[in-house]
Amino acid sequence: MHATCYDANRTLTHGVGWLDAPHASPDPECQCGIYAYHTPGPRSWFGEAYWCEGVVSAWGRIVVHGDGFRAEHARVEGLSVPEGFRGDQVVAAAEALGVPVVPDLEAHAGSLGAGVPESLRPRG
Repeated sequence: MHATCYDANRTLTHGVGWLDAPHASPDPECQCGIYAYHTPGPRSWFGEAYWCEGVVSAWGRIVVHGDGFRAEHARVEGLSVPEGFRGDQVVAAAEALGVPVVPDLEAHAGSLGAGVPESLRPRG
């Protein structure tokens, strides 16, 4: 995946949180980029019906936050089905992406390298 701050983003929430002009993504002053968390775990968003967790490799420009980061480029490296959820859609997505469905995301991530070091994560 490659992050782009599309012109349409600037109309979301009447532009609040988005830069007014095109720029390289992600930008520290904008909300653009490919989002990822530092650690797996359940999180919910309004309107979600099905979800899964995964591991990504990220590179290029990275904007690090306390609970995750936004990246210029990312590749899905593996998916996992949260306990109690249906797995058939996750298996189909993993097959389409050519990645494994893994039981332990942290172990899989560790086998691929390291995440953002604690020392580089903002506090608070």
